[in-house]
Amino acid sequence: MSHDPDLVLLIARVCLAAVFLYSGVTKAIDWPGTVAEMKFFNLPVPPLTAAVTVIWQLGGGLSVLSGVWAQTGAVALGVFTVIATMMGHGFWRHEGAEFKQHLNISLEHLAIVGGFVALALTGPGAYALGT
Repeated sequence: MSHDPDLVLLIARVCLAAVFLYSGVTKAIDWPGTVAEMKFFNLPVPPLTAAVTVIWQLGGGLSVLSGVWAQTGAVALGVFTVIATMMGHGFWRHEGAEFKQHLNISLEHLAIVGGFVALALTGPGAYALGT
């Protein structure tokens, strides 16, 4: 069975970008909730941190989706994912069922990071708006 590697890369980019575009849009729409989330995690200057988060998710998501600076977007979202996972799903801080739940989420996020590493190494493929 033959396949088009560039089409596979496009599908991978769509899959990787979707979660960050959705999250960025929902955070922008529910601005008070987003600022409250930043406060919950004791982040400095919650409105600024919220704005940076939304911009990071939307900018990185659009970059990965479009293929414009896709490798930079992949690295940025990979770093974002590692930091957010450690802050929000630090499984080592939990026990029992919560430990298992947060470990599972962390491992799922690790898989996303793996996708970003692969994209950063391969580039966006031919079906991209630019590099």
